[in-house]
Amino acid sequence: MNSRTEVENRIKALSDASWLFPSQAAVYQELLPFLGGLHRVVNLYGLQGTGKTFLAHILCKENRVEYVTSPDLLRPAERPLVVDNAPFERTAVRGMRNQMRRFDLQHVILVTRYRVEDSVPAFALSLTPDDVRCFRANLFRYLDLRLPECAALNLWEHLKLIGGTYG
Repeated sequence: MNSRTEVENRIKALSDASWLFPSQAAVYQELLPFLGGLHRVVNLYGLQGTGKTFLAHILCKENRVEYVTSPDLLRPAERPLVVDNAPFERTAVRGMRNQMRRFDLQHVILVTRYRVEDSVPAFALSLTPDDVRCFRANLFRYLDLRLPECAALNLWEHLKLIGGTYG
């Protein structure tokens, strides 16, 4: 297994909530009560490589949410809809609220790099060195993959050490 894309696909196939590292697990526990709750829109945010999409992927695998990669792909959903790469600017978020009404969406989780500029519950995801150690340990434990040392607090930087092309 030497291609980064192959490793990413294996991670997606094998991962479950046991793969969450400490910061993700904490946000996961905070986010759960909001799924299907009173708030129609919540925000999961953090810089690139902090594991926001991975956390959304786990929620999707657990059948708690449905997932789209972009706001352009909004669609009706039976469960809360995770919208990845969502805008964080107030006017764009309010425009999305209009689209939510059009599709009769009851609950949406906006995944953004920065906190949404609107009054919605928000959950910040960031990485600690312990989180990175846990991520690397998961790669070894589940995929028998050892990566060269890297001090970055960005999971993509660690995956880049595998080689191949990012899809």
